[in-house]
Amino acid sequence: LLRAPQILILDEPTASLSERETAILFQTLRALKARGVAIIYITHRMREIWEISTWRLSMERMLPEPEMSWR
Repeated sequence: LLRAPQILILDEPTASLSERETAILFQTLRALKARGVAIIYITHRMREIWEISTWRLSMERMLPEPEMSWR
């Protein structure tokens, strides 16, 4: 973040975070997005994906939103 990245890749970033720390992370990600940073967010926690993403890709089905259905 010190070098003003254009793309940020995060792999399971909330695995060891508390709820409060996760909220701070999401606030930071929203600010980065507002500055035009592309964020690739890898997680198995679907709630997080729906909360912070504007576009989703499921590796299980390899289909972009909106064709994807979650069951």
